[in-house]
Amino acid sequence: MPLTLTGRLICATEEEAAIVRAHLPEHIRLTRAEPGCERFEVRQGADPLV
Repeated sequence: MPLTLTGRLICATEEEAAIVRAHLPEHIRLTRAEPGCERFEVRQGADPLV
């Protein structure tokens, strides 16, 4: 049975958002490498802190 999770990461400051952006490629790589992971997407919304 497929499972879909959605969420939002809300940063308090641009500095926090920069930390997220810096670590995001590795997080995506590790998540996609997990057994059973068929798809993992991260999208930037209009608000740069979300």
